[in-house]
Amino acid sequence: MAGIDLKRASQNEVGDRVQVYVGEQTYYYMVSQKMILKEKGESPHIRRENAKWIAPTQDERLTMVTCWPYTNNTHRLVVVSSPAPPPRHGPHHPTLQSLRMRENLSGEAFL
Repeated sequence: MAGIDLKRASQNEVGDRVQVYVGEQTYYYMVSQKMILKEKGESPHIRRENAKWIAPTQDERLTMVTCWPYTNNTHRLVVVSSPAPPPRHGPHHPTLQSLRMRENLSGEAFL
């Protein structure tokens, strides 16, 4: 697996497309939400609320969470993407971010 640099996640904006490879399968998503959440110094209640973004959901989505700014841990950048059809202009669409994922033994995909 090639390393994933989530610093690029901060460049995603609502409406941008994301392409994810899991083995030979390609999945397409469109960014639907982007938020920066304060983490450091927050109450346990707020931190639990922030952590809900990484909990299982009832719908299919791609959620990327990383520290922000990338050199610090005071905030969390959360980028949520919803399934989207493949791009009409091929896999190298200018707003398409590609991610390589690997599967663990239970079949779950992770970065």
